[in-house]
Order: sequence, then structure tokens, then C-alpha cells
Amino acid sequence: MRRLPVWNKLRDYFPAKLVKTTELDPSKNYLFGYHPHGILSIGCSLNFGTEATNISKVFPGVKINFLTLKSNFILPIFRDYIMSLGGCSVTRESMNYILSKPGGGNGAIVVVGGAKEGTLRERSYFHNTRFARRES
Repeated sequence: MRRLPVWNKLRDYFPAKLVKTTELDPSKNYLFGYHPHGILSIGCSLNFGTEATNISKVFPGVKINFLTLKSNFILPIFRDYIMSLGGCSVTRESMNYILSKPGGGNGAIVVVGGAKEGTLRERSYFHNTRFARRES
């Protein structure tokens, strides 16, 4: 499902691009934030739920799950579609499950924002968001 040719067509249409800025150690687990939200978070789904941007080659050894609203898992067929792309519910339990797996190599990505940000079209709204690194 993650390698279907339709994802390449969508990647080219929108266009979606994955830009690597650092190496990820596959022995660690990661929590990422994705912004801007956009409608249906197409960019997040294409970059991290499919192989349209070669995520498994860009970050070898790290399996990234994108997290979405629990309500997206109500409809059975839509639920199966999301799960086949690595989608999980954005709950504490899901994050703990993904990020506490021993051996590392797991990532969870949260699309920050909501309905207001998802439909915002003002160019002045877009800006760089930086997350502080938390030392463990």
C-alpha cells in the first residue's frame, strides 16, 4: 500500500518534498512535530505514510508513524486505509506504545494545529517553528 504509484502522482501534483536536515540514529526513538497542518495533512501522509519521497531510504532504520485524530478511526474502511499507511491515534497510549519500544528505530509524528490552521490560506501565517531539544 505504501508503494502504490498513485502516491507518486499525488507527490508531483501538490508537490510534496521531504528535506533531510540531520541524521537520525536508528537506535533511538523520536517524536516529531509537523507544520503547517493543511487540509487532510496530505504532505504529512505523503512524506511519512508512503514511499513517495523515499522515507525509508532517507532515514534508514527508523519507522515513522503519523498520528491523527481518534475520530478518523470510526469508519472501518477509512480506518484500515490509515492504518495501512502507518497511522495511529494521537493519544497518550499510542505515543507511549510507539516511543517505548525497546531497541529504538521508531518515530511518532504529530500534526500540530487544528481546523483553523488546516484551512488557513494567508501567506503571512506561515513561519518557521522550532522545537527545543529535551535532554533525557
